[in-house]
Amino acid sequence: MRLALPAIVLLLVGPPADAARPESSWGKPGVGYDSYRRDSTECGRQGAGASLAGERAYRSIMLGLSRQDTDIDTARAAGNGLNPGGAPTVDMTELTRSYGLTAQRQQFSRKVATLQRFLVAGVERCLLARGYGRFALTRDQRRGLARYGPGTEARFRYLHALASDGEVLRAQAVVEAGQP
Repeated sequence: MRLALPAIVLLLVGPPADAARPESSWGKPGVGYDSYRRDSTECGRQGAGASLAGERAYRSIMLGLSRQDTDIDTARAAGNGLNPGGAPTVDMTELTRSYGLTAQRQQFSRKVATLQRFLVAGVERCLLARGYGRFALTRDQRRGLARYGPGTEARFRYLHALASDGEVLRAQAVVEAGQP
């Protein structure tokens, strides 16, 4: 389970809104399609590959997972499988309750969201360093984007057309906190 957490977090990274209809994207005036795809891929990998070990939320999740592992180990040691009649020797209701309470106490969902923001911030720092800026998608642009499946060439081409258009970027720029 401990090894699964980073994979789960990676799968969850992204905007909390409907992935088919993001509210914003990133662009750079005049960026070529190949550069756009390369920068997107490299920044995505860089952000997703950031170490979570130093993050308080990660340490807390790992502690909670360790406690859940202990619950399971304790139940196994107490029960050792099945009674001769096939019934579990462990009180599965109590084990399930304890397991769930640990997840509640550790606030896994809130902490996973914190880790998502940490990883996304890494992607955003990379894009900013490469000269990209965030721009808001209009309702029509979100509708247009929704016509294309995630990860398809057509979707990337559609986004690139917007992301490389200097007029779109100027008119729809999102000013981040701390920017002029």
